[in-house]
Amino acid sequence: MRNIEHIEQLVSGEIDPKKKDEVITDIENGKDQKEIFSKLKIAWALLSSTKNMPQYKIEKSYADIQQTLFGVKKTKVAWVHPFLKYAAILFVVLGMASVLFYFRDQSKSISKYTTVLAENGQMSKVVLPDNSVVLLNSGSRLTYNNNFAVNNRDLKLNGQAYFDVTKDKESPLTVSCGDVIVKVLGTKFEVRGYDSEERLNVILESGSVQLLHSKKGSFDYVLEPGERADYDVITQGLTIRKMLSEEDSGWRNGMLIFNDAPMKEVIHCLQRKFDVKIFVENTEVYKSIFNAKFKSESLNEILDYIEYTCPIRYEILEKSNSSKQEVRLTLKN
Repeated sequence: MRNIEHIEQLVSGEIDPKKKDEVITDIENGKDQKEIFSKLKIAWALLSSTKNMPQYKIEKSYADIQQTLFGVKKTKVAWVHPFLKYAAILFVVLGMASVLFYFRDQSKSISKYTTVLAENGQMSKVVLPDNSVVLLNSGSRLTYNNNFAVNNRDLKLNGQAYFDVTKDKESPLTVSCGDVIVKVLGTKFEVRGYDSEERLNVILESGSVQLLHSKKGSFDYVLEPGERADYDVITQGLTIRKMLSEEDSGWRNGMLIFNDAPMKEVIHCLQRKFDVKIFVENTEVYKSIFNAKFKSESLNEILDYIEYTCPIRYEILEKSNSSKQEVRLTLKN
């Protein structure tokens, strides 16, 4: 039982530094400890918000979930990080079938990674096993392997995310986004790199980050606070400039800001933000450049503004078998 409590403390970042190495060694050498560690990490990853609930219900739900997952029955629940208790309740609310399926696959070494998604039209806040916090924008995916916070801190990102990284000099955190690798110790920064876009951005708020390339050893840059790196996926060129604070951080406050944005990028952004399908009838539509700032405008209001400022018309289509709203863009005659 003591081993489980130590693993809980490791996952939540509350473990005594003197005990950390011993617990990590136990995890690496013991099959049962690895399984428990993996289960608790997923509980931590699933947590995006806490719920208002009486403490006695939190304690009871946590005890129930421990008995279900670990085969442990406790008459009195020992103290653990509150986030883990809420994550346990989240398991109960969502249902156990999919979670147990994941664990079963993992025990057979089929599943080796944890993936966190922010669906279109949503943003997700994730607390990683090392206590780092990540805010994912709509249509983003974050992946890490089962040894995260044990012998590595490697992340893979497709999309846009803001990172507040817990400092660990012995284990730098890396974010791979396409061919670009962002390496940090402890800092606050943002990465944007959707597979559907031809630009990748890294924005440093505080601390220091190193930019590397998975295929080019000569690609090695260090950003200073307040700088933004723009990487062209096609030409592999890199430009470093001072960040435009509102433009670069506005999405975290629900804003949409376009400064000389190619229409193709605007379309992808609207599809993610409003979870709609946008069809382009003529590729000439993509030649338009768009400048605007929106806070709480509806999709129709934004489309009206695009139609007013660009040589583009839009049409809201009748709903088909798809559950998503559909829009068609055409050139004005």
